[in-house]
Amino acid sequence: MQVPSRKNDKRFSKWLYVPVIAITVAAIAVTILIGKRNHSEIMRFATEQFTQQQLILSRSAATGIKDFISRVDNDLHALSDLPVVQGMQPATVEYMELFYKGTPIRTSSRMLDKNGILRFIYPQEGWRKDLIGRDYSQDSYFKKAKETGDVVISDLIINEAGERRIMLTRPVYIAANGAREFNGVIACSIDPGILAILYVSPIVSGKTGYAWVLNENGIFLAHHEKQFIRRDAFSVRKENNPDLSYDAINRIQRQMMAGEEGVGRYVSGWHREKKGKIEKVIVYTPIHVFDKVWSMAVCAPVDEVQVITKNVRRNDLYTLGFVILIVTAAGVFFFIALYRWGSSLAHEIEVREQVEEALRESEERFRTIFDSINDAVLIHDIETGAILNVNNTACNMYGYTREELRRLDVQTISMGEAPYTQLDAVEWIKKAAAGKPQVFEWMGKHKSGRLFWEEISMRSAVIGGRERLLVVARDITERKQAEEELTKYRNHLEELVKERTRDLEAAHEELIKREKMSVLGQLTAAVSHDLRNPLGVIRSSSFYLQRKLGGKDEKADKHLNRIENQVTLCDSIVDELLEYTRGRRSEATQGEINSWLEKVLYEITIPENVALVTEYSPDLPMVHFDRDKMHRVVFNLVNNALQAITARHDSLNEKQGPYQPQVKVSTSVADKGIRIEVADNGIGMDDKTAGRAFEPLFTSSASGTGLGLAIVRKIVEEHGGHVSLDSTPNRGTKVTLVIPAGT
Repeated sequence: MQVPSRKNDKRFSKWLYVPVIAITVAAIAVTILIGKRNHSEIMRFATEQFTQQQLILSRSAATGIKDFISRVDNDLHALSDLPVVQGMQPATVEYMELFYKGTPIRTSSRMLDKNGILRFIYPQEGWRKDLIGRDYSQDSYFKKAKETGDVVISDLIINEAGERRIMLTRPVYIAANGAREFNGVIACSIDPGILAILYVSPIVSGKTGYAWVLNENGIFLAHHEKQFIRRDAFSVRKENNPDLSYDAINRIQRQMMAGEEGVGRYVSGWHREKKGKIEKVIVYTPIHVFDKVWSMAVCAPVDEVQVITKNVRRNDLYTLGFVILIVTAAGVFFFIALYRWGSSLAHEIEVREQVEEALRESEERFRTIFDSINDAVLIHDIETGAILNVNNTACNMYGYTREELRRLDVQTISMGEAPYTQLDAVEWIKKAAAGKPQVFEWMGKHKSGRLFWEEISMRSAVIGGRERLLVVARDITERKQAEEELTKYRNHLEELVKERTRDLEAAHEELIKREKMSVLGQLTAAVSHDLRNPLGVIRSSSFYLQRKLGGKDEKADKHLNRIENQVTLCDSIVDELLEYTRGRRSEATQGEINSWLEKVLYEITIPENVALVTEYSPDLPMVHFDRDKMHRVVFNLVNNALQAITARHDSLNEKQGPYQPQVKVSTSVADKGIRIEVADNGIGMDDKTAGRAFEPLFTSSASGTGLGLAIVRKIVEEHGGHVSLDSTPNRGTKVTLVIPAGT
């Protein structure tokens, strides 16, 4: 065999480097092109990630606050179920001490008897021991717990020492004669500052972003600015800096009070120690605490987001340069690496065989313990989150084999919708990787597609000499289902109570109305009999004096006419009272309404300066109606129209121009009946007056009885019809009657 010459070796080496250089140049060009195309996408993704981080922070804090309140309520519930506590025995304070020393942190616990008297309190040191025997029966949280029989969480209140507190109250019942009897309440006084320290203050979004909590009344429960706490969120900013517009943040705060979740921007006059016009980005999420809806918000200056995008751009350039450097170095040192790899390969294989044997023995011991645990255990790569190993319980819980689970990501064995997605899992992994063990609830998914609840415990651990993420999952579906059923039952019970309350209120109002009408009818019958005789005497005496004087004394005639008018007014008042309270039986006969209406209008005296306009529809059907009662209806409506015209005429001045009073009476075909409209261009009524126009004894006229329109509605409803009123101040009023045909 001929050995290749050195010349041939050199020639072969040159040709080998040509494709390496070409590949290197092409890789650099492709890298630059891809970097430019992906820049805009990276910028957008960085902004979205910042917002998503804020939203996750707000949800985490909201969940923490809700769990805090829930754990306190669970302790209260446990206390209220103890016979010692229910009977308010002296040993109650010992159980209250155990409750106080447990978690979560609270300031004090109190026991009030069924009369609202404080019987026990813990701790008892200092000013608190002087509270024993004090009456709290008028405090809202005691009254509401007693009335509703449910857990009550108060608004922000001031306790006896002048401290801001939130009272969580649960009623206590005792068995008596086979039934539950209210025997008092047990309450926990919670310092909102604890909520701020545990769940609000630790939140830092970006570099300087912070969080705050708003209750359902728009009051700050927690805020970085201490002077804002317990202040109205819609006014305190204006007081602090009145030169800015707060429409945007006020709109966001109203959405927060409504229990909504979202993202927005607004302009503030400060941020931490920085003053001036600052645009901020805010994310908010609701906190549902029993019947209260609080809201957690996380905000940060917009320029911090821009700093992130600038950093991303700079990192992109660094990355691009680094990639180019690596590609170039790879082309140069390709052959050197190839040579070194060949020479060290044999040694590496030998070492690897020794290591694998040792790992195999260790893995067998680990597997025995690993598969004996009743909870699902998953080991993840702490950097990528990839599943590295699982035990048998995990395989049974998710329905996959061990090999299948190793190929899956967290998204596949999760619900897949926020907040149970791969991105949400990555955030939890980051927290655990930072050295803080995490415990939270998660929605898992079986291979069959069935969803179930899990309680996840996550922490970092060194396994096999490497730092891994150890995850323990426990199926809590049955517990969650029990909680949901309890919530449904409670909501259904509340709805039944509300419905029964509405029925009782309606029945009560109807009873009061009937009692009023009964009393008014009795009073009218007595007064009408006692008034008509004196009125007759006054009228006959006035008539006698007029004839006696014979028009000789003009001043006396004026006063006698005034007496006659007032007697006539009194008669009409008595008639209207009798008509409204007693009335008479309707004597309806069939007839044509237009001709009858024309006769009625002819009998009514219309002033010369008032234009009476009539507009009758020729195609009206025949109707059954009581002519005398309907005469009263038309007379009352036209009389009211004339009074409204007179009132407007008297209120006009010369600058307002000419005014032509007009009353219009029209008829038309209605659905299954006829329609009568009486309209005027008089003084009109505002909405408040128009809303009460049909109430008995309500009037806006000095000479009115307040029964005219009430009688109109009563008579029309006796005919099976209905009446409506439309009025505009200084424009006029229109009353519409609808009477069914064949009634």
